[in-house]
Amino acid sequence: MRALILSLSLLLASPALSASASPVHPAWTQVQAVWAVLVEHIPIDWLVEHHPPAAVGRIDGVLLFGRAMIDTPGVWTRHARSGWAVPELMYTLREAHAAAERLYPRGMDLSIGDMSLRHGGRYRPHRTHQSGLDADMRYYIKDVGPENRERYPVGPGNMDVPRQWAFITHLYVTQQAELVYMDIRHQKTLYKYASKTLGLTPEQLKPIISYPFGQRRKTALIRHVRGHYNHLHVRASAPIARFFGSLYTLDAARKLQRRVAIATTGHFEHIIKKGETLGHVAQKYKVALEDLMRWNRMTARSRLSLGQVIKIQVELNQ
Repeated sequence: MRALILSLSLLLASPALSASASPVHPAWTQVQAVWAVLVEHIPIDWLVEHHPPAAVGRIDGVLLFGRAMIDTPGVWTRHARSGWAVPELMYTLREAHAAAERLYPRGMDLSIGDMSLRHGGRYRPHRTHQSGLDADMRYYIKDVGPENRERYPVGPGNMDVPRQWAFITHLYVTQQAELVYMDIRHQKTLYKYASKTLGLTPEQLKPIISYPFGQRRKTALIRHVRGHYNHLHVRASAPIARFFGSLYTLDAARKLQRRVAIATTGHFEHIIKKGETLGHVAQKYKVALEDLMRWNRMTARSRLSLGQVIKIQVELNQ
């Protein structure tokens, strides 16, 4: 069976098939169905060790077999809990930072904020960051020492514009990023630098940056989204992780995700949705309300918040 899985993986990942296959193609649902049956017969420990990381979905998504971002010289993650992603995203960020560092050495570190939770899924307050493809990062600014790594406001006067443009240019040239969310005011700063200092023409800049041609053009790498003044957002192209993610429906991915969580931690997690109570969660998973409160160190007076993570102990639910 394992040999069959490996053979099918290689076949599906071949350029000829992956170029033509699509999750919306009528035949693709058959591929997903067969794949789901095969995966059910593979031991979880083998899947955890050998299954490639998979990004399932985009806005409403799941991260399967993701990796934890590990700090390296010049690149660090601010939140370990939300520092999970597909390796292609990590590679994209490190390579873009290395390109900026080569051109403008001894600048600010790459400070990565939220990526995804360990198993993906809804991560408040974000709408994205669900499938290991997205990462927030601080803008590069001038004269930032290690003592100021956590807080540093950015504006036209203190942005390290050459370094930031080098980072963006690497993403564009290598096509490793699908999009970058950046406030239109910072886009204006970068556009002026690229046009006046570097001498790039509007035609050269139009596919890179939305300003001044519109705020959120889908034909441009950089797009304006409100809330991205103090940080920018990068979504990786990640063709390998997206391909393996396309083998799963969201329901199948969530089912496998739960199997993995149970096998590796002895519990799985439920993210509170609008209108849910502890009673709803207990009923959904057929557990005692008292057990649910004890597992999560809660009382009858505890209040739930949207997006809160609730632990479900499996050994008490057999």
